[in-house]
Amino acid sequence: MTEKLFKSAAPARNRRFVGEAVLRAEDQELLQGRGGFLPDLAAPNTAEICIVRSAAPHAIVRAIRKERALASPGVIAILPAEDFDLVDDVLPCVDMIPGTLDVRQRVIAKDRVRYVGQAVALVVAENRYLAEDAAALVEIEYESLPAVMDHMTAMNPGSPLLYPELGTNIVYQVTQRDGNAFFSAGEGDLVIHKRFEFHRQTAVPLETRGVTAKLIDNGERLHVESCTQLPQVLRTVLAGAFGIDLKKVRVTAPRLGGGFGCKEMVYPEEILVPAVARKLQRPVRWLEDWREHFASATHTREATPKQSWPATVRLSDFVSRVGRTLARRTALLATRRSLPWAQWCAALTAFRTWTQRCFPWSRTRRR
Repeated sequence: MTEKLFKSAAPARNRRFVGEAVLRAEDQELLQGRGGFLPDLAAPNTAEICIVRSAAPHAIVRAIRKERALASPGVIAILPAEDFDLVDDVLPCVDMIPGTLDVRQRVIAKDRVRYVGQAVALVVAENRYLAEDAAALVEIEYESLPAVMDHMTAMNPGSPLLYPELGTNIVYQVTQRDGNAFFSAGEGDLVIHKRFEFHRQTAVPLETRGVTAKLIDNGERLHVESCTQLPQVLRTVLAGAFGIDLKKVRVTAPRLGGGFGCKEMVYPEEILVPAVARKLQRPVRWLEDWREHFASATHTREATPKQSWPATVRLSDFVSRVGRTLARRTALLATRRSLPWAQWCAALTAFRTWTQRCFPWSRTRRR
């Protein structure tokens, strides 16, 4: 295969593309192993981070004992929540619906954990292997609290509250009517009921997440390399988290190795890793393993474990004898789990769009 086959087509201004094969520009680097994924990038004098994550679904953090871990070879620091001084430690939700109760995620658990996999402390060591060995020696004392495992249980009176200060587990509810649905339903000759099941899923990109952070320009600026689909948003969030000018933050995204939406939001690690670099005044890196990915990366959709309530959408279609749908009644029940990932908001938006495309009259005849 010749070099010519790998070259991207650099067309003349009047070249036509329709009906022609256009060579891909990125193949040469990828096929020769020079793709430049985050773990491949040179990182001299970079310390590695391993995150100690909660093994409890819901608990009060009573104590973090790190003496044994600090004595482990190669350990540079062990940092729980109180060691981070952030101006803003709250992550944004990229598509928060107005009227939603504010339960946005903090970058690291302070006194309470609300899901398995939540960051509790960071172990910094000379390499990843030493960091993992030390992380296994960090002892966390939990006071277990009742956990809520599905959205049907969460709505029951007397159910344990994930956020007691809110007084409820229901963070958003709305009733929407489009068109004259009551009149149309009364004209129907047949009612068809259907229940749809949507099981929990997560993206599985070839390359997991990762963050490298270092100070540049004699310590005046922060450079963050992150496997993110939103580098501009991350840059803005970092500036706000540290209370510094936006010009002092540079964010670059290497080749992602797949994203599928799970890298399309700001994660706690993208704040914590730069915070460690600023605190220790040296380059640091965190690379996600697959166990972490399935525990702490975003999930979407949900099916409850109860066989009597496995569905999230229930539909009732009122149709005429000639097969025309006159009205539709829908009950959509979505779980946010413990934190507000963007997909659940997107699911509601997509549902409304789908309904209006099925019933175009609803856009103009709303009541």
